[in-house]
Amino acid sequence: MVVAAPEKKPHPVSITPEGTVLKGLNFSIDKKDPVAKKDEEYPEWLWTLLDDIPRDQLPDRVRLRKINKEGIKNANFMRKKK
Repeated sequence: MVVAAPEKKPHPVSITPEGTVLKGLNFSIDKKDPVAKKDEEYPEWLWTLLDDIPRDQLPDRVRLRKINKEGIKNANFMRKKK
């Protein structure tokens, strides 16, 4: 049985040139703003963050969201009881 390797899509080209200071992205007072790297230096998973979510994963997200909502409602109900 031979399994084909998943087809690797080319990632989009970054619009920020290497070495550009990314102002406003630093959330720590005592650190400098980050500097853009070469596209090859970023991990592969970074380029998949904006891809559409596969349909087979949607029901889990919907189910987990519903469970979370119910938990919040229960916590609020119990808080009112005190």
